[in-house]
Amino acid sequence: MLHRKIAGVTAFISATSLSAGEVVLYDAAPDWIDEIELDADAANSGTAILLLDQHARIDDGQLWTYVDTAILLNTPQALT
Repeated sequence: MLHRKIAGVTAFISATSLSAGEVVLYDAAPDWIDEIELDADAANSGTAILLLDQHARIDDGQLWTYVDTAILLNTPQALT
């Protein structure tokens, strides 16, 4: 019984076709993204990662990912 379930899952996975392009596509943020604005005091927060905002959406067979990152590099040690 377990072998049939595994075979069914394997058949489902192998029947699914995915393709990706060779080039990463960059575009403006879509309407479903709530962009975060950093205020002037963010650099004084005492942390190196000022912003890590990630969104993912699956729509009409496409996977959309949005990542916005701000890192403070204010010392030579922060670069290593």
